[in-house]
Amino acid sequence: MSQQLPDRVETPRLLLRRWGPGDIDAFADAIAVSLEHLRPWMPWVAHEPLTREQRLDLIRQWQADWESGGDVVVGIWKDGVVVGGSGLHRRGGPDILEIGYWIHVDHIGRGYATEVASALTSAAFT
Repeated sequence: MSQQLPDRVETPRLLLRRWGPGDIDAFADAIAVSLEHLRPWMPWVAHEPLTREQRLDLIRQWQADWESGGDVVVGIWKDGVVVGGSGLHRRGGPDILEIGYWIHVDHIGRGYATEVASALTSAAFT
């Protein structure tokens, strides 16, 4: 895929947008609360908790990846509250996109993952 992926996608209930430096605390809080829930499924949890500087470096790396036409990593927001994170990843090569996601433990079972996967699938084919 030569085109750049979107940095913002809206669904009827959710906003998916790239993480920014101002999101560090909300991002860290959502992960901290969900840590044990995420541990069996998300290998990156082994590196938590990150320091503020490490989280900022991660966000900066995601921004650089997006700007170079690589992965796009987004926060999932509902009414200004983080309900998870997702992304379109090029782990399988430049013409292959994989959807990854995690949902905040307090927001599971509401169909958000399905909604996010549908929205990102549509965005990837647009």
